[in-house]
Amino acid sequence: MLAIRNWVYRDSPVMNLEGAQARCCADALEPMERKRLPSQEELYIMSHSSVGEA
Repeated sequence: MLAIRNWVYRDSPVMNLEGAQARCCADALEPMERKRLPSQEELYIMSHSSVGEA
């Protein structure tokens, strides 16, 4: 199914931010509590998994 379409990658303008600009934006946000959720482990497993062709 994926082989049928021509996929095009377009870089996000967010990737062009300087570190100082990113820190300025981050500092304006309300601080969040750091915690680990079960969905983070699920995402890690899915994103590092691969299915080989038979």
